[in-house]
Amino acid sequence: LLINFANEKLQATFNQHVFAAEQELYAAEGIAWRSVRWPDNSETIGLIASKERGRAPGVLHLLDETSRLPNQTDADFNKRVHDAHGAATALRRPDPRARAAKFAVRHYAGEVTYNAAGFLDRNNGTVSADLVTLLGSSAHTLLAAAFAAAAAEPSTPAAAAESAKSSTPRRPLDLTTPR
Repeated sequence: LLINFANEKLQATFNQHVFAAEQELYAAEGIAWRSVRWPDNSETIGLIASKERGRAPGVLHLLDETSRLPNQTDADFNKRVHDAHGAATALRRPDPRARAAKFAVRHYAGEVTYNAAGFLDRNNGTVSADLVTLLGSSAHTLLAAAFAAAAAEPSTPAAAAESAKSSTPRRPLDLTTPR
């Protein structure tokens, strides 16, 4: 989805610079020309990334929001996409049998069907246990200190449940704010 979103933004930028800007320049210079029409992909860009007040949140914002809520599933995320953007022409209706698990987006280059399975897991922002252990053992003091506590965290749900019974609750690792 992110790669296709980047392509949509690139295509919109290309259209603006090549078509719109050149037509404005021709008009300003009085050059005779014939207007060129091109597909407008702004609805698709909005479907994916809108965060404007008064508009339904884009797919990326719905994904972020759903990821932050407790007990949400990929099916919940997919339902939110369909509920929020059901009337959008850029959101295509997949086969009714697949609607619970998929959504389709009309991109500039063509329609792409996305399987919502795994979207929440890929968006949860966790770092693999191996990487945490590696960074926790770094010779760089700051890296080692930042990841040492995280390296001691249980890595499996069963270990986490066992640890929760015998210890105080732990905060998630937050590297986004300076200490």
